[in-house]
Amino acid sequence: MNPHQVDAALFAFASPLSKGALLADEVGLGKTIEAGLVISQRWAEGKRRVLIIAPSNLRKQWYQEMNEKFFIPCSIIESKSYNAAIKAGDFRPFDMNGSVVICSYQFARNKAADVHSTPWVFVVRIFETVGGVD
Repeated sequence: MNPHQVDAALFAFASPLSKGALLADEVGLGKTIEAGLVISQRWAEGKRRVLIIAPSNLRKQWYQEMNEKFFIPCSIIESKSYNAAIKAGDFRPFDMNGSVVICSYQFARNKAADVHSTPWVFVVRIFETVGGVD
């Protein structure tokens, strides 16, 4: 963890009235760590309905980062796990209060009604740009 990453996380918390923060800088400067610090703080406060929406090729990376660096339980939700939950009688597969939910943009779009009906405390959207990940 570097000082600029801590500063960025503190910036995200600076205004309790803000509806969010945009963490953006050059590739490789630690936006995952910055977002992880914010998620960790919210998690410690008991605010555990967290959704991470990422490009499909980054879902596993975020899963590993959250587990290995922040010890936050995560679940990747995709068609297979979603359908298995529905088949098992869980009609709100996104509603996992004990785990950060990670899904792709395409899956979130396809299940938009379910995403919108879940009372998220915090949503992280990962954008991919030309030349790297933001």
